[in-house]
Amino acid sequence: MKSTFALKSIEKSSESLTEQNIKTSFITWLYKISTAQQRLFGLVLISSAICGLIAVLFDLAIQFVEHSLVNQIEKLTGWQQIVYTIGLPTIGGLAVGLLLFYFIPEARGSGIPQVKVAYEVTNHIPLKMVVGKFLLGVLSIGTGASLGREGPTVYICSGLASNFGKLIKLSSKEKKNLFTIGSAAGIAAAFNAPIAGITFTLEELVGNFSSRVHLGTLVIASVTASVVERSILGTHPVFNVPSYGLNNSLEILSYSLLGFLGGFVALAFSQFLLWMRLFFRNLNIIPVWVKPGIGGVVVGLIALIIFRLVNIGGIEGIGYKTLSNILDAKDMGLKVLILLLLGKLIATIFCYASGGSGGIFSPVLFIGGMLGGIVGYLDQLFLHGDKTVPGAFALVGMSALFAGVIRAPITAILIIFEMTGSYSIILPLMLASTISYLVASHYQPTPIYEALLKQDNINLPEEANLPSHLLASLTVAEAMNTSFISFSSDFSVKRALVEAKKSSHQVYPVINEEKHLVGVVSTAKLKEAYANGQGKFKVELVLDKNLVSLHLDNKLDLALLKMQKAQSHLLPVVNRLNTQELVGIITVEDIVQAQVKELELKMDLSNSYKF
Repeated sequence: MKSTFALKSIEKSSESLTEQNIKTSFITWLYKISTAQQRLFGLVLISSAICGLIAVLFDLAIQFVEHSLVNQIEKLTGWQQIVYTIGLPTIGGLAVGLLLFYFIPEARGSGIPQVKVAYEVTNHIPLKMVVGKFLLGVLSIGTGASLGREGPTVYICSGLASNFGKLIKLSSKEKKNLFTIGSAAGIAAAFNAPIAGITFTLEELVGNFSSRVHLGTLVIASVTASVVERSILGTHPVFNVPSYGLNNSLEILSYSLLGFLGGFVALAFSQFLLWMRLFFRNLNIIPVWVKPGIGGVVVGLIALIIFRLVNIGGIEGIGYKTLSNILDAKDMGLKVLILLLLGKLIATIFCYASGGSGGIFSPVLFIGGMLGGIVGYLDQLFLHGDKTVPGAFALVGMSALFAGVIRAPITAILIIFEMTGSYSIILPLMLASTISYLVASHYQPTPIYEALLKQDNINLPEEANLPSHLLASLTVAEAMNTSFISFSSDFSVKRALVEAKKSSHQVYPVINEEKHLVGVVSTAKLKEAYANGQGKFKVELVLDKNLVSLHLDNKLDLALLKMQKAQSHLLPVVNRLNTQELVGIITVEDIVQAQVKELELKMDLSNSYKF
């Protein structure tokens, strides 16, 4: 098993430290009189407190810039308002694009996919990226980008925690556990939600509620960050809402409908976001640094149109002020809710897809709130509900859409509780969130963050659901072959057949002129093409593009499983951070040989202890 307790790993690292690593006599003395658990407690306490403080500073900086710039729109009229509303997010987008292109390209997006990669693969986030994410988040969201601060907060706090690990010389494996501390602290401080900080880390970053991390460290980190946040910003929840509850049993049907609609809106949001992101990536006629400016133009235009039509904001920036209105049972009208839902959805997709720096948490909550409000108005109209019904449905809609998009249903429920302090609507909240999650998962099994990584040719580690045995202890890197024959996609079928005679393999990887893996081709396919008079055809015309590949850290049991599914005795091995980079091949024979070597080694070791 690759999982270990954070407590054990950090204790081990603490015990491995010697006085030679400690520079001052005071720290030497402190180190001598403390136990491993005390040092662990101190490390978690200090890092999570600093993470909480930085998260609060990030929030306040965004609020200051947003108040100074975005909120001025309402004070302007005529052409000044038109130019300012469109120009502000456009200029902000262009500035962000320049900084991303020339200085810190890794700081684009929400940051959570990058945290998942760092947690699973690299075990570190450079301090430069942490600082860059902070500055770009303030600049992007503060100038009106329709993005959120929570994703960047997780990135910033996780990066800080990993750098604490680097500072005290923790190993890569030990630093990995600090990501969970940073993630829990970041969510706790960003949402004023310590419980949700724990569950989000387990659901999204770790991937399950198993013992891969020590729950105690997450509790300490989450509570400490929340204490810091509340000591500065106060103990009140993010949203002040009435005590909502079920007015009648028929509302259960409406809440179920909201869950289904939430699932399908979540699907539309995710699919449209991925499609637009790919569109902007392939838009080569425009410089990369200009693209975030296009997102800014779209946001400005939508914000201007909606403000002129209904005299209300919320499209530019985070939009919590507008969301608070519907949650507080204020009558916003069905037309306003529909316009805000569509406007925020489109604006967020363009901002994120064009390469802006910011997350999707806040926009998802905003869109979900508007969706819930719409269903609530319909319920009020047809079922004669109470006038507060749209507010209650908006609250549930936030959780439903969060569960559908982020795929963290437990966090979705708890985060609404903690952001609003409203615990009286638990049944509709659980019902709608579960339905939305199931609908979205059924039609799009890959969660949004994993889909974004796959779009960047990055695959996170996966585990085979097989019993533990020798194959589960060996990796592809230990068995693969780095001396292999590959075909160029420009090879003719005839030339490929000639090259194939130099090897006994029946399948060969095919690479293009950029040395990128584009598929595989079998000798049977080549012979068939040659027999059909296609000897002069290029190999790329007959290769199999339904590529099944492996990574260096995959276990051999997973390799065999993939071979069986692909019905091939050979699979290419690619770089996890770039699935187009071919690093080797692995065959059934390679796997057998690796097992034999491992068995021989174990037998030699056992015999060495016999007399």
